[in-house]
Amino acid sequence: MKFSKVWTFLALAGLSAWACDKKDTPVKEPIPKDDTAETTVLLYMMGENNLSYFVREDLQEVTQGIKDMPENNHLVVFVDDASYPYMIHYEKKNEKTICDTLIRYTEDVCSTDPRILKETLNTVYQRFPSDQYGLILWSHGDGWLPATQKAQTRFIGIDNETNSPSSNIGPQMEIVDLANVLADFPMKFILFDACFMQSAEVAYELRNCAEYLIGSPMEIPGPGAPYHKIMAPMFSPEGIDVHGIAYNYYAYYNPELNGGFSSTYGAAISTICCAEMEKLAKETQLFVRNYAKKEGGITADLLYPYDFRSRQFYYDLGDFVKQTATTDEYNRWKEQWKRVISDCYTTPTVYSAYEGYIRMDSERYHGISMYMPKEEIRYNSYNKAFKQTQWYSAAGWNETGW
Repeated sequence: MKFSKVWTFLALAGLSAWACDKKDTPVKEPIPKDDTAETTVLLYMMGENNLSYFVREDLQEVTQGIKDMPENNHLVVFVDDASYPYMIHYEKKNEKTICDTLIRYTEDVCSTDPRILKETLNTVYQRFPSDQYGLILWSHGDGWLPATQKAQTRFIGIDNETNSPSSNIGPQMEIVDLANVLADFPMKFILFDACFMQSAEVAYELRNCAEYLIGSPMEIPGPGAPYHKIMAPMFSPEGIDVHGIAYNYYAYYNPELNGGFSSTYGAAISTICCAEMEKLAKETQLFVRNYAKKEGGITADLLYPYDFRSRQFYYDLGDFVKQTATTDEYNRWKEQWKRVISDCYTTPTVYSAYEGYIRMDSERYHGISMYMPKEEIRYNSYNKAFKQTQWYSAAGWNETGW
């Protein structure tokens, strides 16, 4: 979930006319290709909600940053905002940026419907065969929590199905459904330009869908990813530089690294190596058992929080381990954590729409969140949903009585 202190949103009916020099290209006519491209990235913008205002800003950043994309690479952008959806394509030829309209929908579609994401990915894979692919998921987000409204079949994305920016009520995409779609479309990385997505539950569910996940365990800043800064590492001549993407995202919001630009937001960003998630789950089992054996357990109030709403769902996984482990045990676990979290950045402060400015504790920040089951009645449905996650059993929670 992105946030903003400004709640005036603009109607963007004319945005698709602005985004490119529009020349509709029938989707059934493939673009002729002599070679397989090096990299193709899909930016999938689920913006039919109160984030519509940010669509134009981010497309402006894309236009600015695309100059850093070498030839033989492709960026495809699917946009669903307050107007009918459309897809646009960027590439470089003869040192010039080319931007074409791939598809212009003549009626609304639900961008959080897994079928629409799958159709979009099919189009990208068929038209732009590449050595490697990346995916950016742009919208509201709420980690592994169950969707309040499913898209046909929590969640990433909200589509209010009203073609307006005024509502955040509408279908959302379950992480399980996202994983099922991505099983057929292997990715080098998934960048979550959405809040709360860098959780152990999400990463474990998607461990076979991408090599790396880039995102935040907290709220992300309203402007989101600085697309004009991440294009260069995303389309590096040496291949996708996931670490450069994460660093440039973080550095943009750090005044000490961005030439003194003072951001009102701040950012906490990490990179997860998905191949190491099963080992992390196994290494975490001991501390889940330790928690269960402790008389009275460990209350969530003692853990480092990432969530400042009235009901809290995200706490730092490393802080949980540290409080249930001996020093030696924690240090051994941290060796595996280092293999999982290859980048772990935070600015000194970040902004929460619910709490205001939060001063970050770099000693307790590990860049990955976890859910902590609670006995309060208002968490009963979430405790039940937590049991449906693969992380629940993999990390040993099923042995604790929760």
